[in-house]
Amino acid sequence: MKKQTASPDSLHFDEQGYQTDVESINGEALPDLGKLEFKRITKGGARPDAGRRKGDRVPVTLRLRPEIRKRLQAKAKSEGKTLSEVAEEALLMMK
Repeated sequence: MKKQTASPDSLHFDEQGYQTDVESINGEALPDLGKLEFKRITKGGARPDAGRRKGDRVPVTLRLRPEIRKRLQAKAKSEGKTLSEVAEEALLMMK
């Protein structure tokens, strides 16, 4: 257990409200800040090349009639493709 220290008679604070005459906390001396080495924290935050890879596609929103959407979904499911792949093939056929 740490030794108890007597309470100081008066406390001194600077204009920002920080106590200025602190030499120890709970009987333990404070380190000399001039001798400490600070290391930059490298954990957390964004990392280079993190996240989803950029593809060669762009998002597009279409409003289709329900029966057209059902046909596209059925074709995609039967061919084992995505809805985007089937829609892209259909649009390429329009050339």
